[in-house]
Amino acid sequence: MKQNNIRAILEKHPIIPVVTFHALSEVVPQLEKLESQGVSCIEITLRTPISFDAIAEAKRAFGNRIDIGVGTLVTNEQIEKAAELNVDFMVSPGISKSLAPTFESCGIPFIPGVATPSEIITGLELGWDTFKFFPAHLFGGLDALKTYGQVFPNVKFCPTGGIKAETYEHYLKLNNVISINSILTENSIPVAHYKTYIETVLQNQNSCQLKDCTDPYISDLDTGLCVPKDNKTSTSLENCKSFSDGEKHSTTDANATWLINYKSPVKPGDEP
Repeated sequence: MKQNNIRAILEKHPIIPVVTFHALSEVVPQLEKLESQGVSCIEITLRTPISFDAIAEAKRAFGNRIDIGVGTLVTNEQIEKAAELNVDFMVSPGISKSLAPTFESCGIPFIPGVATPSEIITGLELGWDTFKFFPAHLFGGLDALKTYGQVFPNVKFCPTGGIKAETYEHYLKLNNVISINSILTENSIPVAHYKTYIETVLQNQNSCQLKDCTDPYISDLDTGLCVPKDNKTSTSLENCKSFSDGEKHSTTDANATWLINYKSPVKPGDEP
């Protein structure tokens, strides 16, 4: 299991809010709010003097219900302290061979940050294959990840930085994106989107993404599924022929997933 099985954490949580606490009194109310919106995993940054105390408080109050990760790890001492708090995963903004032994030996899932092909190659040389793409919006965003998908086909990314409500779904639809991080700010992904996405997509992990469709259906670039040419709001798998699981499915297949804009599940037979 590479990187202490970091992919297990990321696959379980396709959207991970990034939180910075400035006072310990913020921890419980903020996490209660996030939990009420369906969030079950957060990354707490080390950007304030009380960050480690905030992590300890989060683990004490929510450790049995929320996966608590720590971000902005840049020294061996920080990694060791986070390990003492028994966090669920660790995130670094960059990649460093001098930090690698400490990450590996701590036993906790970890993901280092990369931005360039050279940094990705450095990670591959260390035996790693899952990276935080940071800062995503400054290093090419979606276009960069599409290119990296061709150059590094076995690598998965967790993009962070500049991801907003209008763009987060586009990132998640890329084959080489396993999860995304988003800082909770006024312009970031609204908390409600976490619940919507988790309820409609995460619960349908066996959904069939289509590669090509037959007339009168066309591939919807937003969902990756086949939709009637005259009704872009509905999703119908009938007459679609090529699926990512290698099998053909029809409108009567209970294993097929029916979605409208990733939000409203539609049962077979109920589609327009």
